[in-house]
Amino acid sequence: MGRSVPGRPTAMMSGTVFLLADKRAETVTDDEVALAIQEMRGDVRVSLAEYAGRDQSGRPTIRVKVVDCAQGELDGTYSIGRVLHALRQTTAQHQAHLVDTRAFRARLAAVGVARDEREEAERRENLGRLRAAGISPQRLSWICNCLARGVYLEDDALRDWDWYEREIVRDRPAPMALRRYVAGFARS
Repeated sequence: MGRSVPGRPTAMMSGTVFLLADKRAETVTDDEVALAIQEMRGDVRVSLAEYAGRDQSGRPTIRVKVVDCAQGELDGTYSIGRVLHALRQTTAQHQAHLVDTRAFRARLAAVGVARDEREEAERRENLGRLRAAGISPQRLSWICNCLARGVYLEDDALRDWDWYEREIVRDRPAPMALRRYVAGFARS
């Protein structure tokens, strides 16, 4: 029996055996497979583990009977990688991991919604500030298009653009992406 894997109290196999699960199938030697099977037999959850040869793609396969693994139970012939991945966690640990993952994704989605709401509120506020400065969204769009085409602009248009860059964009990237900073522009 090998040392226990950190964070996996019921797994009795060594960490080096678990590395086989991530190895390319054609690089796994028969000696490594024999070592993995020997260590699997030492795990209390494994009642049968024997080498079943290599499948058509060259992956080593093992005939196993395993209870209380990540997939619940394994009974049949599987690739060594699948068996080792299943043995990394007990059923309870795997279920707890799934619950944690769902909770993390929910928190991540909530953060994304809050960020989107905050950005939309900032865009609406910027639209109000733009109008208060006497610049309509249509004029800002016209100035932006003229700048993009290299068309000559009067000084008052350049002052309006300068105000927009200084007061709304504030050194953030892509000032010509108007919808990023001001509400009312269509999203593409």
